[in-house]
Amino acid sequence: MPKTTSVQLPDLLSLTSAFELNANRQCKSVTLGSEAWLADVGLLPPTSAEPANSSDVEWKTRNGCTWRALRIGLWASVCFPRADAPQLRIATDYLSLLVLDVEETFKQNPVADGDRKRDPFALMAEPLARSAMRSPAWYIRLCSTQRAYRLSRARLAADFKAGITPDLESFVPLRRDASGARLLALMLEHAMGIALPTDMGVRSVLDKLAEYTVDIVAWCEDIIALPRTHPSPSSPTLLTVLRAEKDLTLAGALNHAGQLIRDAVAAFLATERLLPSTLASLSSASGSEDAIRADADAYVHGLRDIIAGSVNWMYESGRYLGHKGPEVRAFGWVFLEDAQPA
Repeated sequence: MPKTTSVQLPDLLSLTSAFELNANRQCKSVTLGSEAWLADVGLLPPTSAEPANSSDVEWKTRNGCTWRALRIGLWASVCFPRADAPQLRIATDYLSLLVLDVEETFKQNPVADGDRKRDPFALMAEPLARSAMRSPAWYIRLCSTQRAYRLSRARLAADFKAGITPDLESFVPLRRDASGARLLALMLEHAMGIALPTDMGVRSVLDKLAEYTVDIVAWCEDIIALPRTHPSPSSPTLLTVLRAEKDLTLAGALNHAGQLIRDAVAAFLATERLLPSTLASLSSASGSEDAIRADADAYVHGLRDIIAGSVNWMYESGRYLGHKGPEVRAFGWVFLEDAQPA
């Protein structure tokens, strides 16, 4: 029988308590529609004919979590609580493909035609391409970020398989891309119809806020996924990098990671306080100050939603903690299986 070790995770909800949790009222109907679409394109088994059982599909993650227990619709709902139903549906479909890609479902049950076997995002090409007509710059950034996501995931996995653990300075930008959290920020722009300002001062502040958001979400995921990834992760995590670089125990790495999140939250709040004065300095000659302020405000509120929503979802989803989410939420303790001797 494998030996187990108990460790206490940092209280991620307390660390991110500055960000208020909200939810979209369209969650249930959008979730059902998204699940039906995933079945239609062959990524999930056909759903039951009974509406009450429409989520009872047999798909499971590598650690045995069913699709219903993942609660992807909830994730989209709490990340984009102000989106209307059609935009929330696009976001839900997109996040579903993101999770399916990470879970390697496309290798086990690939879509039948063309490049979709290798690129799940191809399934979203048509609805997202329509947005390219309205915002070509946004669509270019989306495509570039998707490429960076795939390349970073591949590089981290290949290096880890070769026994290479990056230092923290190298790991952080790779993890930003590989986590998919940058794609969340791009979906925010799409869901809320936000046009990021071209004013360099305002854009600099917003870009910093987005970067802190990505770090917070990615690092929280590395912590809460510990029961799933220990003792054999498939790629580096913040915890494995900290342990290797700083020669820390697992408990020490958890404490250090918690402090990094605390620092990122403080940096987000400090940067957010710069925004009013930055907006006040806009030239009245542009004639678009009101629109810039409205888009900047919507973007910051959306980033806050992404942080609060993602962290709360990590405890609610069975993806990381199985059925023990409420227990870990309350007490923080998890039990890890130790590595078996060769």
